[in-house]
Amino acid sequence: VVLKGEGNIVIEFYSPMCGACQEFAPIYDELARLLQPIPHVQAVRFDVTEQDIPQSGIDMGFQLQATPQLYLVQHNPTFQLHAYDGSKEELESIITWLRSLISSSSPQ
Repeated sequence: VVLKGEGNIVIEFYSPMCGACQEFAPIYDELARLLQPIPHVQAVRFDVTEQDIPQSGIDMGFQLQATPQLYLVQHNPTFQLHAYDGSKEELESIITWLRSLISSSSPQ
């Protein structure tokens, strides 16, 4: 879905045993709730303890240094991958990052 999907996909790589991931979970839940009504934008989670990142994902640029890690995957029309490196403690920072990327990729 992520590598061959459509639109914009916000993906959180996490581990259920990670303290920082547990602290980030309510922020990501709120982000997912806010994104739900927006067409062509979806939020998903990837549990790194349940499955490995497929080689095709690594080849396309997924670099997991630590969890939680956020990426925006865009298919419009080509695959683009953006890693979030801002504060995970501030929802507004994440929203600003997403708005800048999603609005810059939208047709004018």
